[in-house]
Amino acid sequence: MTDSRVPIRDRAIAAFIDASMALLPSAIVMLLVFGNLLHAGDWVTRFSRVAGVGWTALVLIGLGQCLLVGFTGQSYGKLAMKWRVVRA
Repeated sequence: MTDSRVPIRDRAIAAFIDASMALLPSAIVMLLVFGNLLHAGDWVTRFSRVAGVGWTALVLIGLGQCLLVGFTGQSYGKLAMKWRVVRA
């Protein structure tokens, strides 16, 4: 059951922010990989080094999301929109 007090526009914005945060590690890896591919050298070694940055970002963002939802009832999107989940 959804709460009709929060407009669908605000829910969509919060979902977009959450999805953007989830895709951020992939974006970081892609930017670093394609930036490194422009240079000569072993791209497999460069990719494996850069992938660690992406995994680290994924773990940190995921951990932050879990802690936010667990302790405050907010995700990153809900925090930005200044609302949270509460018990009825």
